Amino acid sequence: MPEIRMQDYKALARQWRPQSFQYFVGQQHAITALQQSLKRKSVHHAHLLTGTRGVGKTSLARVLAKGLSCIKGVTDVPCEQCEHCKAIEQGNYVDLIEIDAASKTKVEDTKELLNQVHYPPVQGRYKIYLIDEVHSLSANSFNALLKTLEEPPEHIKFILATTDPQKLPITIQSRCIQLHLQQLTEADIAKQLEKILTDRSTTFSHQAMMTLAEAANGSMRDAISLLEQAIALCKESIDDELIDNMLGRAPKADIKSLVHSIHNNAKEKISEHLGKIEKNQLNYHTVIDQMITYLYQVTQQQVLSTGNEANKTDTDDKRFGEEQVQLYIQQLIKAKGELDLYPDQPMGFNLTVLRMMAFKLEQTSLAELI
Repeated sequence: MPEIRMQDYKALARQWRPQSFQYFVGQQHAITALQQSLKRKSVHHAHLLTGTRGVGKTSLARVLAKGLSCIKGVTDVPCEQCEHCKAIEQGNYVDLIEIDAASKTKVEDTKELLNQVHYPPVQGRYKIYLIDEVHSLSANSFNALLKTLEEPPEHIKFILATTDPQKLPITIQSRCIQLHLQQLTEADIAKQLEKILTDRSTTFSHQAMMTLAEAANGSMRDAISLLEQAIALCKESIDDELIDNMLGRAPKADIKSLVHSIHNNAKEKISEHLGKIEKNQLNYHTVIDQMITYLYQVTQQQVLSTGNEANKTDTDDKRFGEEQVQLYIQQLIKAKGELDLYPDQPMGFNLTVLRMMAFKLEQTSLAELI
């Protein structure tokens, strides 16, 4: 029987990697700056892209490389059809040299690389060096790179990317155009996730997408990876329950009920919640984060009278004193750092709940308890 070969599977994050400026989510300030420099044919010889993981640094660098290398000329709208654009998209364009600095930290590696900068490009008008995680280079490697950045050949463009720009020497930073890519908003991430699922004809709940966006901490790549996991788990629809179970989260209604039960010393209700958390094998660090988030929303309403409409607190929440809410938050933050010091996490979490019940502001002062 002949062997059945499955088509190479491409991860969802790679399928939805932006291939031109118009497909990026957020980062408008950086995109505008790059587009304008391409339009004016005045692209600086070195750009430094900074920002947390999964916000588009490498993708933006590759689109800039397309703009510099497109056969139709330097442009802010690469054709995406020519030999050069397609080669960059496929990762085999000979004049785009991508380096992972985390694996090439030695000065010998850097010198060997930079010795080639004086050779002209093979296909395009520029030879482009994309150095990812550039902060991982050694001090001697930075010195070697600095010499090239000071007097770069006309056919060379550098695009440096890092999640930790503070580790770069100021001499390197000062010779680059620095563009900081911000963490994406939960609303922008959720909108993109919904677009992906609509394209796949997969049904979903908006709240489930907002929960995934929150868990991604501003990273689109992390959000899409989580979405891919949810797609693998879902049978018909991606709903709130599936996402909560996947992330080890408790339903928001349960978090609110637990906090109120602690405040009201409702022992039977608390015991019920603790049993449910352990039975469902929820992530205790995540549950603590959820409790802190809920109390943060309460204090926003109390002190600032602001907050997302979807997170507006009700009349019951107003029974918390402002200082009492702050005490609960401080107790939970302390517990999060100590959770792994207990014989097991359920014990640590349960003792945290008992401590929150035992110490109230009517018994002592806030300063004494924090």
